[in-house]
Amino acid sequence: MIALGFLPSDQRIKALHPYEKATPGSTDVGDVSWNCPTAQIHVVTSAAKTPGHSWQFTSCNKTTIAHKGVAVAGKVMAGAVIDLFNNHELIAKAKAEFDHRLEGNPYKCPIPAGIKPQALGSKA
Repeated sequence: MIALGFLPSDQRIKALHPYEKATPGSTDVGDVSWNCPTAQIHVVTSAAKTPGHSWQFTSCNKTTIAHKGVAVAGKVMAGAVIDLFNNHELIAKAKAEFDHRLEGNPYKCPIPAGIKPQALGSKA
């Protein structure tokens, strides 16, 4: 049996810092955010300083840290939906801000028109 030595998680509650610059990542949320108002949250699901895209990070998914983090994320998302259902003015404000930010800067898909997916190993 291999014992993993995890560092303690970061217990600080950090202040919300809105920012204009996007945080890069490898998901399609960037494309989605050009088509509808989008928000993102981050919760703790691994020990502090666990390297991303590693077996250590993957192994954290089976821990109570990850399970608690996912439960918190679910509660935050559910609370946001409840707030939106109960405050139609908030939805209108988000839509107005979204439309204002996109004025004169419409979405441009980075994939050229006519490109079709190909099976792995096939020749173009």
